[in-house]
Amino acid sequence: MEYGILVAVAEDGGFQIIGAVDNREEAQALADNYLAIGPDADYLAPWEFQIHRRGNGGGYTVIDHLMFA
Repeated sequence: MEYGILVAVAEDGGFQIIGAVDNREEAQALADNYLAIGPDADYLAPWEFQIHRRGNGGGYTVIDHLMFA
C-alpha cells in the first residue's frame, strides 16, 4: 500500500511531485536520486523534500519532512 507522495519543495513555494513511495527509505532513495540528476535535468531546486500522507479525513493532510542526505 502506498505510504505517501514524495514532493520537492522550492524556497519560493514552487513544488514538483516526484512520485508515490512505500516507505521513508524509498522516499530517501528517490530524493537522493533527484538531487544527483536534478542539475543536469533542469529539475526544480529543492529547499526541502516532503512526504504527503493520507490523514484520517482521507486527503493528503499529513506532511513529513525528509532530511537531506
